[in-house]
Amino acid sequence: MGDCAIYVFAQLQPYLPNVMELLIRQLDIEHLNELDEDNSFSVINNACWSCGEIALQQGKGPYTRTVRITDEQ
Repeated sequence: MGDCAIYVFAQLQPYLPNVMELLIRQLDIEHLNELDEDNSFSVINNACWSCGEIALQQGKGPYTRTVRITDEQ
């Protein structure tokens, strides 16, 4: 997703509300899969990098939606 933010941001931009909600959910370290910690940390790392690239591309643009994360347990 980070590469998409860098190279095809204009095409990604209409989907940012949904994309950001998913990325932010993936940042929750409480939901790590204990059986697959290595891959879980890779997912968190990629989600963090992607959020940063999107923020850099968006700058001070119109995307200001508040994302609410709820625990669905």
